[in-house]
Amino acid sequence: MIKKILLILITCSLSYGQVFSNALNGTDLIQQGITTFDISRYPNISPEEKKKLEAKEKERIRRGEEIKEQRRKAAEEERKRIAAEEERKRIAAEEEERRKIAAEEERIRKENTELIQATSGTGFAVSHDGHIITNHHVIDACQEVKVRYKSDDILAKLIAFDTVNDLAILKIDTKPISVLPISYNNAEILQEIYVAGFPFGERFSTSIKMTKGIISSLAGLDNNYSNIQIDAALQPGNSGGPVFDDKGNVVGVAVAKIDLEYAIKELGVVPENTNFGIKSSVVKNFLESNSIGNLASPLNYKASMTSLGKSVTDATYYVSCMMTMAQIRKVQDQKVIYSELIK
Repeated sequence: MIKKILLILITCSLSYGQVFSNALNGTDLIQQGITTFDISRYPNISPEEKKKLEAKEKERIRRGEEIKEQRRKAAEEERKRIAAEEERKRIAAEEEERRKIAAEEERIRKENTELIQATSGTGFAVSHDGHIITNHHVIDACQEVKVRYKSDDILAKLIAFDTVNDLAILKIDTKPISVLPISYNNAEILQEIYVAGFPFGERFSTSIKMTKGIISSLAGLDNNYSNIQIDAALQPGNSGGPVFDDKGNVVGVAVAKIDLEYAIKELGVVPENTNFGIKSSVVKNFLESNSIGNLASPLNYKASMTSLGKSVTDATYYVSCMMTMAQIRKVQDQKVIYSELIK
């Protein structure tokens, strides 16, 4: 009996010791899901142990509140971080939208105001006052026309034009170095001629190019007797250039070549050496009708190739047709525009 009572006391003592130890560590509270310490659950502990348990409980509560506050602050910081990131993205999106709008406005402004070279051709000086002959189709629809003189592009004024014969008179406020005389004589079959100009603009080089040939016919396409047919090579960019004889007299103005597609469709062949110029008599009448004076007198002697080349080079100009992109889009179906400008 005594042994049994002793065993019970020892067991109870062990149980209370374990409870006290667990209470100090807080393990029993955690295991039992108890968040508030209840001292009544431990009726047989000493005042000293009670104080320790109460102090432990206060520390646990303090630590719990501290953790809660840390979590609240962390959640608040995360909310602020997310809000700041969203605000940053919003500001960036608004800035990007403003940038796009500004870029589009600048594109539209440039398209409507900024002049660029749309096409080019050739012209040549015919008066000592700075008058230049070219084709009307070279300067048609241009908002500005510039002429290259001594490596500088200077503004040219349109004086007169003839849409029927495809001629135009320009004027620059500079005295030409050289002036080409207009021939008084009619062109003749098999007459040797030369053509000066800037074929293909500046895509090959900025220097003047010259070709040689003969007058093949005294009439142009569809019996156009204001034209002559020549076999000297012409390319886009030659338009408006001088067709001249071995004396340096202008016998025509380069104007066109037979269209490849037209020739194949209508004639069934690829055309060769079939090009056209406007007769000097038409040019002379055009100048006289517009009261253009101070012209050079025709030359009666054959010039050396060296002097002929120099005088023609000095009198022949690269002509630029300046347009805005808005204008280019309007006329791209009627005028040959540099292909890289059309997108």
